[in-house]
Amino acid sequence: MTDMTRQTIRLREGDDTVLKYIGAAVVLQWQQLPADVQQSIRQQAESVGGLPTAARLREQMTSLIERSRSYA
Repeated sequence: MTDMTRQTIRLREGDDTVLKYIGAAVVLQWQQLPADVQQSIRQQAESVGGLPTAARLREQMTSLIERSRSYA
């Protein structure tokens, strides 16, 4: 497993919409991703800087992924 060091993303105007689309695509494809890729994405998400802080990020990610199963 790759070590996820903290990286900062600098967003420009309109990037938040693009991030929502990319994030939605990842969530909707989550079950097709190998377990090691899922783990890497979770770890990277937890180490991103430059975004608003989410107090319960891990729980929120899990909830969103589980809710997305009902959309399929």
